[in-house]
Amino acid sequence: MVLLHRALLEHAHGRVLHRMGLATEAARWFDEARQRLRRMRARPFLERCADDIPAPSRVPSGTRSTVSGRPFRLTDRERDIAHLIGRGLTNKEIASELFVSPKTVEYHLSHIYEKFGLGNRRELRDRVQRGALTEENF
Repeated sequence: MVLLHRALLEHAHGRVLHRMGLATEAARWFDEARQRLRRMRARPFLERCADDIPAPSRVPSGTRSTVSGRPFRLTDRERDIAHLIGRGLTNKEIASELFVSPKTVEYHLSHIYEKFGLGNRRELRDRVQRGALTEENF
């Protein structure tokens, strides 16, 4: 229970820093909260916090964005969607398979594009199929 409270406090601190215009420092706290929640397998809290975590700024294609020298990681849901895109599924098919709405798929796709500096679905599909987005990147 203490770990959950700590993760929620880290997330709240990140929100305050972000509102103060300290985006880099806020991103570090958001990342800490996200990692802690993922280790605890607290998916409902992770999904709730995901809406508050701003997407990183756009980076050139082929590079990864970092916060405090650590790469941004895809969430479990983003990773699932990326793999399904690699299999050639449409947003509607992905939504059906993951029991979410097509809008939710679009939301996660936009974060994937931002995190990896991708411009469109084809770039993501090609990178997944080539193995360019491996567990190391996630």
